[in-house]
Amino acid sequence: MTMSVGLGKITNDPNASILVRKALGALSTPGLLVHDKGITIDDDGRITLRLNPGGGLSEDENGISVVTTEEFGVDSYVNAGSEATGNRDWNARLTGTAPNFFESGLAIGTEDLGGISSSEFLLEDAMLQVNSKTAQMRLAYDTENFGSSRVLSTGVHEMYSVGTAPGFHLMTGDGTYGDNEGGFRLNNGTVIEQIMAIKVAYNFTGGGSSGAVTFQEAASTYIPVSSAYDIRPGQDMITVCPTVAPPVQLMCWSARISATNQLAIRIGWVNAMLGFNDDWMILIHRIDDETTVT
Repeated sequence: MTMSVGLGKITNDPNASILVRKALGALSTPGLLVHDKGITIDDDGRITLRLNPGGGLSEDENGISVVTTEEFGVDSYVNAGSEATGNRDWNARLTGTAPNFFESGLAIGTEDLGGISSSEFLLEDAMLQVNSKTAQMRLAYDTENFGSSRVLSTGVHEMYSVGTAPGFHLMTGDGTYGDNEGGFRLNNGTVIEQIMAIKVAYNFTGGGSSGAVTFQEAASTYIPVSSAYDIRPGQDMITVCPTVAPPVQLMCWSARISATNQLAIRIGWVNAMLGFNDDWMILIHRIDDETTVT
């Protein structure tokens, strides 16, 4: 195999001998052409790669290497020399401003996206599955305020919050107070839209006579609730208890929604009882009428 390089234009001399003309003809049609694009010839006449100064390759005395001064896309590392294929040392870091999109499922801590199926239930494959013996998920505002979720070895699902004023607030709609339709249910039961507690003062005039049972009902004023809600008779439910020790003659009490956003408390006592005016604690469950069992 001949490897000649065309370095310039060769002109045949008609006065040269036959052997010289044959040699010049061989040199004028080289077996290797260098066009100075991907491959070039340096000042020493050596064939070498032509590197773009703004590209991703560099050359030094040790050879050609990839330029890594700028990180973008997926930056990953795999230790292919590990003995166990499934336990290789590896990492991946996603950088950039575009959202990371996974078209297929993502498994963390496991290689399986499915669960155990039986005759009682069938589990679909999950798009995201996280296996861990500690908290499987944590959503954080900062290092001091966050919420975590974990599943124990018995299957119990726990959620807990940590912070300066931790708690849970379930909201439907777009997460504002202007749209509060819907609620939550337990095991396909009645949907509860809101639970709240208020304190209302009621005035009972008392009365009655020795040996007699007397009943009296007092209605409250307007219940202060959010403008997105109404406490509705025949649909919502309430429970009530006194905030102080009631008179000894008092036998029973009950509460009802007498009108929209208005409550009434009914008491019963035996013998004569003096009037009293005390605060009562009211617990209200606002219930979705479409799921109420009738």
